[in-house]
Amino acid sequence: MNKTCATIMACLPFCAGLLCSCSSTSSNDSPRNGENSQKVHEPWGTQIIYRDASGSIVRIEKRGRDKKLLPGACIVQFSYTNGDRVAEQNLNSQGSLVCNSEGYAITKYGYLLDPGEPPVVEETFYDQNNQPVVTKSGFAMMTCTENPDGRINTIHFSDFQSRPAPSLWDGVPNVVDVQYYYLQGVTPILCGVFWDATGNIISRKQLRGLTSEISMQAIDTSGYYVPTHTGGFHGGGGFHGH
Repeated sequence: MNKTCATIMACLPFCAGLLCSCSSTSSNDSPRNGENSQKVHEPWGTQIIYRDASGSIVRIEKRGRDKKLLPGACIVQFSYTNGDRVAEQNLNSQGSLVCNSEGYAITKYGYLLDPGEPPVVEETFYDQNNQPVVTKSGFAMMTCTENPDGRINTIHFSDFQSRPAPSLWDGVPNVVDVQYYYLQGVTPILCGVFWDATGNIISRKQLRGLTSEISMQAIDTSGYYVPTHTGGFHGGGGFHGH
């Protein structure tokens, strides 16, 4: 299980995942040390993703238009144990640990695997001295569950004591829980429903994909959808926060 919450739910330096729709890519450019590479073109330059023979991401570099490594945290280096990602480190061009724009230098991963239950991934965050930190988004720990197909289902944000931590996520403030839904429109569509610490829905957003029919106010807390009279989708049941 190589996927993680931060990896999937944010644009690079966490790898180009489900939410990153703004970048164009070209694959297998400039192989490095026998690894496959992929270039992701951004307005400010290029991110180069290096994968090992198994397809796991081992390193990401951020380079400017001059092809030089950018100042600050410009390299993300990944570590694995038995195929599971256990840590990632943010490095500068000299290879030293530095905090990234979210305020942490190291991410550590823990996995909770209960028979018959969806996989759970816990991510915690540390500074360059390996001391626990609260991210600038507001959480100290992020706990994710996966759908059977491996895509992220829910995320919960908490503090050092595992208490709900209102955070800024996908542009929505005061988020404690989020659930994602995967639909099909002109292109694959990703939507999110966001809860606060009291269990109230505070936002529904379409995060990726193209459609002229979806109505975000019709997105309910469900895992299935049928067309509504407004041309959107609707369902019932589902995730209601922690």
